[in-house]
Amino acid sequence: MSKNAKMTKWILWGVLALAVLGCVLWLALPRGGSTDCTAEIWIDGEMVRAVYLPQAADEEIPLEAYGKEVLLEIRDHRICFQHSDCPDKICIHNGWLGREGEQAVCLPNRVSVILTDGSTVPVTLE
Repeated sequence: MSKNAKMTKWILWGVLALAVLGCVLWLALPRGGSTDCTAEIWIDGEMVRAVYLPQAADEEIPLEAYGKEVLLEIRDHRICFQHSDCPDKICIHNGWLGREGEQAVCLPNRVSVILTDGSTVPVTLE
């Protein structure tokens, strides 16, 4: 192999290594949204509860009173769907929410959890 071919090979490996390192850093670093947020719980298009997460105590929030077999959990100033009777469980697999702008939705049960800065004005579309 010529000297130029070896140099080109090392340059390509270096560029590849930098690209991989960049991707790893991009995935590892927190991005967007503040942790100073409010979790809004919406059922059938109506906000039923707002929880200011930085001051929230750990608790479970059952939604049976609204006719939904859904259980939300707040722990360590984050919120998630803990249980749902929906068939695919996408809402549960979404995991923990803790930053403004994050959201999880259970479409079959029409339940949404949206993290906002707390200034949301409910809008009803007719």
